[in-house]
Amino acid sequence: MHETKVLDWRARAKYMEFFEVSETKNKDIVEKAIETYGYAAEHNLYWYLACGGEYESSKPARVKKEKNVFVRFKEGFGLLTKEDKDNVYTVFSEPLAPRDRRAAILKEYVLHALEQKSAKKVMFELQSESREELLAVLPPEVRARRPSAAYTLISPVVNIETFDFSLSGKRNKLLRHTKNKFFRDHAVTIKDAKEVDRRDLCAIVDRWKQFRHARSHAACERYYNIIGFGFKGAKRAVAFIIDGRPVGFAAGWPIPNSTFYYLGVVLHDYSLPPVGVLLYVESLEWLRTTAYTHVDLGGGDKPITAFKNQFWPESWYTSYVF
Repeated sequence: MHETKVLDWRARAKYMEFFEVSETKNKDIVEKAIETYGYAAEHNLYWYLACGGEYESSKPARVKKEKNVFVRFKEGFGLLTKEDKDNVYTVFSEPLAPRDRRAAILKEYVLHALEQKSAKKVMFELQSESREELLAVLPPEVRARRPSAAYTLISPVVNIETFDFSLSGKRNKLLRHTKNKFFRDHAVTIKDAKEVDRRDLCAIVDRWKQFRHARSHAACERYYNIIGFGFKGAKRAVAFIIDGRPVGFAAGWPIPNSTFYYLGVVLHDYSLPPVGVLLYVESLEWLRTTAYTHVDLGGGDKPITAFKNQFWPESWYTSYVF
């Protein structure tokens, strides 16, 4: 790892540049950094915007709570960050930098936010390795949240090349039965989500929210936003129309500089529970026709991971929100 000496505030001001990002402002800077240094599932411009303050007005009277700020370092590396009105600073995803420089730029950003911006706190969502490396280089006066207090996300990764698409055998019996019975009992139309009325898609999110615990409610905004963006940034977005009624949708995108795909959005309204399974199955069947070798099913808590494990992941990785 490179030396991680702490810069004083004057040097830091020359070392970092800050760009507020929206769909119409500075997005080319972010896209270039992602193209060059991207490697994580959430390294996607429009997902970043959807999870932050930028949005299209898919629902009325919505308040912009955060602004997206891209931090560019002298070497061209970058951080996707958010700043909210309560003076909380957030690093949205993994650093856009080579492995041996990630901890250093995270540390400099933390010190900038705390010393120059008087941030109330700085939050992160980082994979295990990046988190451990950051904690190892933070100065003693910076108090990190204790590990037991971190919110953990587990992300299963499925090998598309070895997945059993016939759903044969005892271990796939439930998946096979669910798929066959549902398609037998219902009229199923799979439609490009961009062609479905945005109000119908937002209504799915509204109904989904009623069945989710409070922690999930904050995620609603990102789903409204990505609908409002018309699924820009997604390689593919589909809606499930069951018996003439939209009940679920899924969207994903390539993970930069890899042969992996991220199935980042899978959501249904729980009116027909098997739709949750079938959104994944249908996405896997489409991926079979592509050149992608693996699909990241996205992070979740233990119950969500247990649900995704029925698709027989090849591996898992852990991220921490802290």
